[in-house]
Parts: sequence; structure tokens; C-alpha cells
Amino acid sequence: MRKILLAAAGLLALILPTQLQAQTDFPTKPIRIIIGGGAGGATDIVARLIADDMQAFLGQPVVVENKPGGGGLVAMDYYSRLPADGHTLIAGSSTFVMAPMLYSEKMKYDYYKVFRPLAALNTIPAFLVATKEDFAPKSVQELIDYAKAHPGQVRYGSAGIGGIQHWHTMIFAKQAGIDVVHIPNTDGAPAFMADLARGDTHFVDNANIAIARPLVDAGKVLPLAVDTEERVAEYPDVPTLGEVGFPNVKAQQWGALFINRETPQEIQDKLHAAVAAALNSPTVKANLAKQGFIPVQFATQAEDEAWVAERTAAWAEIVEIVGTDIVK
Repeated sequence: MRKILLAAAGLLALILPTQLQAQTDFPTKPIRIIIGGGAGGATDIVARLIADDMQAFLGQPVVVENKPGGGGLVAMDYYSRLPADGHTLIAGSSTFVMAPMLYSEKMKYDYYKVFRPLAALNTIPAFLVATKEDFAPKSVQELIDYAKAHPGQVRYGSAGIGGIQHWHTMIFAKQAGIDVVHIPNTDGAPAFMADLARGDTHFVDNANIAIARPLVDAGKVLPLAVDTEERVAEYPDVPTLGEVGFPNVKAQQWGALFINRETPQEIQDKLHAAVAAALNSPTVKANLAKQGFIPVQFATQAEDEAWVAERTAAWAEIVEIVGTDIVK
């Protein structure tokens, strides 16, 4: 028995320095950031903005990889099967944290055992926007009045069933007492905004400022309200949803990076520091501001977790009000 214990101790002595060295040397290969949607969406934009500065901090390439499908479930399932070595992160937002509330029966893994918030990234002002193509309403109240006068005839767009625009419109429609028709476009944000500009849909609720601004500035769509606590300086005449009677600002868009919970904490700490370095970069700050995104940064990962938890709770309230039938 003593020989076995000595042999085990010797083996452990060989293994531990190797593991510690591997953590100290991290990263040993490129870092990937998985996006559960197509190129051009908000999380995709922010991930690409911080990638170069994370690369400078870590000394390895940081590559953004899109894996759209299933409202983000394809990317989440893929990520759940990867080793917990820190070389792959996954970007998430509202629909990411809503997944276990809506699709637990489809998940072959325990969401809460796999995913841990690594770092908050940003919040995103978003508009309720209407088409200008043969559509009369010029305010939220006019939209509501028109929809009540034409039940089942007003169409709204989104990035797909269960996407953030779908949920926002459902809570808006429920509170406003209107019957509107969902026209999803799973090709992503640029596609459903093009639908709106053409008049194929009449409005989109929660179109983030990065995707809405070009069409707003070109005069092709009309912003009726903004989903923030205060008006956006760039569009001072656009009221907040709270001002027009719909104070659901807690459910605004946001972004964060997540990591496998089993990743060694030393590696998580290094990655957290890399994200902080990127968010502090003057170039990243300027580019985020140019997109209209508001950076969010905390000193510790625990604070990031608490921030994500608050937003998860806000969406849990919305799911409770709207119900889960819209994704079935």
C-alpha cells in the first residue's frame, strides 16, 4: 500500500506542475468567440470590436465565429461539448439567458453547470421603428390606434420566433391591447430591417441603434420611441417608451461574454482582464460610441455575474407575463 501511495504521490507531483504551467502559459492557441447569430447583429459587432485588443493582451489571435440557428441553441449546444480550457468563449444576450426558461427540454446539458458570465460588455439603445411605405402612423399612440382599427392586419418583423424583437413586441402588444401579425426573418437584423424599409412589415420593436440608424438617417423608417431610461442624445425628439406609457426599459438589449463554468479560475481571471483591457481601449470606446453602444464594465467577475442575473430576472418577468406558447 505504501508503494502505491508513493507512486500516486509521485504521479501527482508530475501532473500538477504541468497543469499549473499550462494555466500560466494560457493561451496556447487562438481564442474563439462563438456568436449564436449571423454577422451584423449587435453581439457580433461588439465581439469584433474588442477582438483585436483582447488579442494584444493575450498574445494570441482572437477569432469571432458565427454559428446561427435555433435562436442561439445551435451555438450553445456546440459550446457545451467543448473542453473547459478557456480557448473558446460564447457571446450572449437576452435570448441566451432566456434559453433555459424556454427550451430546457431541448438541452442535452445543464445550462447552469455549463455557462457562467465572464464579463459584461454593453447595453444597446433600441428603437420602436415604423415603415414609411404606405403606413400613416407617426407616433406610438397612432400606431396603437391604427392597429386597433385594423386588427390582424398590422405586421411586425423580427429575427425569428423567440428572438428579442418577438418578445418585445408581444409584451408591447399585450400592454397596448392590439392584435398584430408576426413576420420573422431568420436571416438576421439587416434582413428584417430591409423588410421594414420596403413596407413588407409595418413596424419593428427593439431594433438596436446600430441597425436602425442608417435607415432612420436615410429617411426610410421612422423612430417612434427609444427603449432606454433617457432619450438618446443623437435623437432628442424621439421619446422613450416610458414617456409614452410603456416603461419596460429593464428589458433593453445588452451583451456579455460567457465561459464554461469548469474553466480554471486563473484562466477566467486572465480572460476577464483581457476584456477589461479591450473595453478600456480608446479605439474600442470610440467605435462603441460610433455604433451607439454603451460600454459596461466591472472590476470583478462576481459583479458581472450579478449584473447578468438582474437582467435575467427582468426577462423572467416578461416570460411569465407573455407565456411560453409563442416559441412552441
